Amino acid sequence: MRKNGLGILEMTFVLFLVTGGVVFSNGKNSKSFGIISGWESSAINKAYMYWDKDRYMATDSSSLGSQVEVVPMNEYMFKYFKKIMRPDTLTVANSLGKVWYNKSKNHVEFFTSFGKHPENEKTLKGVSERILENYAGRNATLEE
Repeated sequence: MRKNGLGILEMTFVLFLVTGGVVFSNGKNSKSFGIISGWESSAINKAYMYWDKDRYMATDSSSLGSQVEVVPMNEYMFKYFKKIMRPDTLTVANSLGKVWYNKSKNHVEFFTSFGKHPENEKTLKGVSERILENYAGRNATLEE
């Protein structure tokens, strides 16, 4: 007859599973890294940043060539200023008072914070219901 319960092999496996982090750790403090490179706290300690399609990236160099405008590090802009790449997810309920936009040549881009557009330097405006209804949600055009 077979008894229900854990055998020696199963108990050993559970013991290793539960204590594995303690028994096999190397004792070093491990830093957690963001999904995207450059989000760790050491990136904020860099002196400069530049705009890269949808977010600011940190750099130590004040010059990355004539094609890239490098600006002094601004911790708030580095952490919170992002271009919203999926405007089809924006609704009046989740965006009013939280999203800003720039409309140029009948094309609208949405951002996660106030400020100036990093490429054309135009001041961003807070979204309105009309802008969201016409350019976001199911009426959004996605960039590639």
